[in-house]
Amino acid sequence: MKTAKEIIDLISDIKSNGEYTLPFGEYDVYADCARKRFYYQSNNDSGEREIAFLLRDKENVTLDFGGSALVFHGRITPFAIENCKNVTLKNVLVDYDRPFYTEGIVAETGENYFVLKINAKKFPYRVENGSFIAVAPFWENDLADGINLFLEFDAEKRAPAYNSVLQIAVTGKNAKKNENAPIAQTTYLVEDMGEGYVKFVGSPPNGLKSGNVMTITHEKRMNSIIYASESENLRFENIEVTHGGAMGVVCLLCENVSVSGFRCELTERSKGLITLNCDALHFVNCSGVIDVENCVMYNMMDDAINVHGIYNVVSEVGEGRLTLDVRHFQQFGINVYKKGDVAFVAKKGTWDEFIPVSVNRAELINERQIEILTDSDLSDVVIGSEICNDSRMPEVRVCGCRTGNNRPRGFLVTTPKEITIENNYFANSAYALHFSGDTAFWYESGGVRNLKITGNRFDNCCYHFGEYPVLFSPVAKDKRTGYYHKNVLISGNRFDVFGDGLVLAEHVENVTVKDNLVVKSSEYEKRTETAECSFTECRNATFSPFAGNLGEKYAESNYLSVMTEGVK
Repeated sequence: MKTAKEIIDLISDIKSNGEYTLPFGEYDVYADCARKRFYYQSNNDSGEREIAFLLRDKENVTLDFGGSALVFHGRITPFAIENCKNVTLKNVLVDYDRPFYTEGIVAETGENYFVLKINAKKFPYRVENGSFIAVAPFWENDLADGINLFLEFDAEKRAPAYNSVLQIAVTGKNAKKNENAPIAQTTYLVEDMGEGYVKFVGSPPNGLKSGNVMTITHEKRMNSIIYASESENLRFENIEVTHGGAMGVVCLLCENVSVSGFRCELTERSKGLITLNCDALHFVNCSGVIDVENCVMYNMMDDAINVHGIYNVVSEVGEGRLTLDVRHFQQFGINVYKKGDVAFVAKKGTWDEFIPVSVNRAELINERQIEILTDSDLSDVVIGSEICNDSRMPEVRVCGCRTGNNRPRGFLVTTPKEITIENNYFANSAYALHFSGDTAFWYESGGVRNLKITGNRFDNCCYHFGEYPVLFSPVAKDKRTGYYHKNVLISGNRFDVFGDGLVLAEHVENVTVKDNLVVKSSEYEKRTETAECSFTECRNATFSPFAGNLGEKYAESNYLSVMTEGVK
């Protein structure tokens, strides 16, 4: 049987119109086999990576791993695809020798501390200068800095605990908080008590229970399982991930991507409760069609699917020229505009009024600025306005997938092209479906224009936080009028809920919720009284009573709460 290095060399040298089938087996892959590549990778950290299987400038290539397992030793990106066409990657299992997280059973809790019992064989560590250091054969990670997620899991359900509180924390006497963290950070001083017991002194999350499991992620977003950029007609089939330190699949500026049979879930190979430290599938300013079917996405420390574009901010307006700022640090160095595209500048104070800008040329000035040359009239463009490129956004179809036991959400899909979400199962700890659009922190673009949600089951979501399994909520720093999302149909779904909430919509035009089934559940304790549907500053929002036998008859007036401010 060939060594991993021999296989990597063969695949790296594969010609266009080639196919490679790997003999079945388990292969250990080390960094000495890898190629170094520097990437600016959206929603991930920029930097040089060690790439195991790298495809560049290839066409009509199929890589069939025959169901083999690839076990990576060290900080390695398994697959990268650059500027390729018609590539199929299939039938492979990916794992790492030491997970990029640590977990321990909560042995004791107090007002200003908690104690974990850690299996040091699965999750090697040491404590120095009051800091927790995760240890692996080829890397160490000192939690004195970084964006380290602490989250309590229910030991029996193997999912985030009911009402659990996420913390982002650093440890040690020399702890340094990260200015890019999305929420305020906590600091712990750590004591090694011996025999696997580790004490964290600080401010524990509220409600932490002995016997549950505390999970701690401690890795930068550097090594996703598959990274593809500026490629066309990609197929990922039967990819199984036991664990990964970042995302599962990340596609940037790709056209036509099909993902079928992707699986990240707990199996006999799993060392703990986390499959991926971040999202399972992530698509940024892709185009054509994104087709996801028959995938299983469980126990990630982030969302199952995220599809979006990038907002930049206008910083300078000249004659036939715009200078744009790249605002989020995980979007630095990325230019999503191409000659011939039509971008849209949002008019200040509105969600749905735009100024079209035809792109004659777009170039990075530096990693934080982009220059666009245009023949368009820029007289109404205001400095500080957001701009996005809807020319490079996809149609999306997600069908027959299962997702749950993760933090926090199921699918985030924001694109102006047609979206179909059908026949999926959701058991996510927060919102199953979240349609946002963010001009405040993440700078993720893509207002919905044609969305159909049908045939899905929402099974007791929102137990970590949230009240509504389906949420429409654009985010901005300023108050805006108008409608960010439009033309939404939610019909023929089943909602199993322990609370009241089903759908919450803000700034949506033409939204219909009808012919769904609601089943009241006692899986978790109800938190508060809410309306089944809540529409805020929406227009043409309609709701009809639910189909099926609900077990008890509710007054029709209790189904719907419309907050009247701004509703037309």
